[in-house]
Amino acid sequence: MRRYFTGTALAGLLILAACGEAEVAENDGGPPMAIAVADGLEFTIKSVKTVDEVSRNQTFTAAPGETFVVVRYTVKNVSDQVIKARDTSKLILRDEKGRRQERDNSLSVWTTDETEADLNPDLSGPRTDIWRVSSANYNPSTWLLVAETKPELTFKLK
Repeated sequence: MRRYFTGTALAGLLILAACGEAEVAENDGGPPMAIAVADGLEFTIKSVKTVDEVSRNQTFTAAPGETFVVVRYTVKNVSDQVIKARDTSKLILRDEKGRRQERDNSLSVWTTDETEADLNPDLSGPRTDIWRVSSANYNPSTWLLVAETKPELTFKLK
C-alpha cells in the first residue's frame, strides 16, 4: 500500500516514514524540500531544476530539443550496516506515461566534485544527479522523482 504526502519548502521539512510521496519545488538552496526513508537510506532532496548547461572543468550544453534536470540531494545511511556506494544511487525520473528516465552518469560524474563512497552507519554524503531529457516532453507537473527502494519512494517535482 502506498501512502501519499505533499509539502513545500515554505512549509518546512516534510518527514516521511517508510514510503510516500512528497512535492519538490524547483529551487536551489534553503532548507531541505523533502525527506524520505527506505532500505536503510534517508534521502533529503535539496533542489530540482532544469538548465541548458552544466559545467565544472568542462561545459556541457544541451542539444536542441534537450534539457538537463539537475537534482541535488543527500543520502544518509540510517541502518546498522555499511551500504555500498552502488546501492545509494537509486533515483530515477519517471514521466507521466510511467517511462523510466535514467540519469546521465557521465554528466553526473564530470560536473560535480562529489565522490560516491560506501556509507558507514550514521554517515551521509551529498549527491548531484543529472538527467538529459526531451525538453518537449519534460513536465515537472506530471513527472516524478523516484527512489527505487523497498518500498518505493516517490517525490512530485511540482
